[in-house]
Amino acid sequence: MSEQPLRVLLVDDEESLREPLAKYLRGEPYKYTVEAVPNGIKALGLLEETQGRYDAALIDEVLEEGPGGLELLK
Repeated sequence: MSEQPLRVLLVDDEESLREPLAKYLRGEPYKYTVEAVPNGIKALGLLEETQGRYDAALIDEVLEEGPGGLELLK
């Protein structure tokens, strides 16, 4: 029986950081399921849609649009 991959929510408004990190976490050896979004608005949408079913979240503290990282953690 195989385990489900870790589900990660990645929120960072800098694409130059967000996309390489998402690619790294999706690849070997981790193979995590990563949802990467650029702002708090989209993150809140995903949290609502998935009912918060993430194993981990990597959130930039300062985001340009919507709530910031600390607000999302609440």
